[in-house]
Amino acid sequence: MEILNNCINNTQVKVINTNKFKTVNIEIFFTKELDYKDIAPYNLLVNILISRNAKYPSISSFATYKEDNYGLSVNGGYTSRGNIGVVNFRVSAINSKFALSEDLLHTQIDTIKECLYNPILDKKTLNEVKDIYVSRLKDKLNKKTYILKKKVNELMGNDSPYGVDIESNIEDISKVTLKDLKRVYDKLLTSKCYVYVIGEVDANKVYKELSFLSVKGNDDKLDYSYLKTIESSNNEYESKFLQSAISLIYECNIVYTDKLFYALKVFIEMLNYDLFNIIREKHNYCYYIYALCNNYLNTIEIVSEIESKNFKDIIRIIDEIIKDYENDKSSDFEITKNKIINLIKANQDNSRDIALVHFGFDFIGAVSSMEELMAKYEEVSYEDVKEVSKMLTLKVASILKEANHE
Repeated sequence: MEILNNCINNTQVKVINTNKFKTVNIEIFFTKELDYKDIAPYNLLVNILISRNAKYPSISSFATYKEDNYGLSVNGGYTSRGNIGVVNFRVSAINSKFALSEDLLHTQIDTIKECLYNPILDKKTLNEVKDIYVSRLKDKLNKKTYILKKKVNELMGNDSPYGVDIESNIEDISKVTLKDLKRVYDKLLTSKCYVYVIGEVDANKVYKELSFLSVKGNDDKLDYSYLKTIESSNNEYESKFLQSAISLIYECNIVYTDKLFYALKVFIEMLNYDLFNIIREKHNYCYYIYALCNNYLNTIEIVSEIESKNFKDIIRIIDEIIKDYENDKSSDFEITKNKIINLIKANQDNSRDIALVHFGFDFIGAVSSMEELMAKYEEVSYEDVKEVSKMLTLKVASILKEANHE
């Protein structure tokens, strides 16, 4: 695998040249500091960009075009990393050498050009995409974990990185105007931009084909200054569902520059193993339970679906699990650490994962290669994991209770 870096019109372009894949995957990431009033327009903009362009102005015509080009795919999304909003735009295509002499790389990059620089931004398109997006949000209202997530986000503050509703909501989506849409499109083209090309390609041809790029990138960097102490709270919400959903948010202030950051990742993997085997298998309290670490907010959230009568008992058991890390669990630790290192190696077998990992390297700057990343995990000791376990504090315990059908 050969990695080549270049800068084209103020845009970082990284070609990861490998013959592992029959496809060429091009991933583009735009980063900009979160402006909360722009979240709804950005979500609609991304859905417009990936579904049509000036050459193919409808969903159906664009779908036919993609199918005619060996099933070329165009996807994207809007997410957040701490206080930074990220627009991801990706186009994947069969490598030209498998396409009967057709230059699919040119077609692929031309598709990017048309979608990004010749979008259809009019009222008709906006209203169509609004209807589709609102319909998706309505479908999610039948999921209890989704509803609880929204309630917890609101509690934490939708205008802060802790509670940001990054996919927006029905009310805000409905209010988006064409002026809003054009405003965030202009912002998109003044965002910092990263491009990753993964596949067996001629790098010089890639650079030439991407010469149309015209992004006036700023120098957005992750800023930890927004980190704050989370207010403690216990929250109960009524629902119509037959089973409860829970969310437990723990504060754990370990930032990227902290020597315990990689130990935190090992701890989370160990914790998930214990949550499954003790709460699910031993006590049979739930079908699933898992912990997620937010890399940018220094929080850990545990989610599950349980009976509300077991809520306090589960909190007690989780507390016991965490305290048990003060004892010797070094054998579990070694297994978990090796599992993480093997997963890092396995990520190199998926072009999508490769793009995400390298974007993470460039976005944060903590490490710059797979080898350096694996070395960081190799350095983690069980004493480090112990230290992490002592830093957790349960701050927000929330439950969406099952309906009472008595």
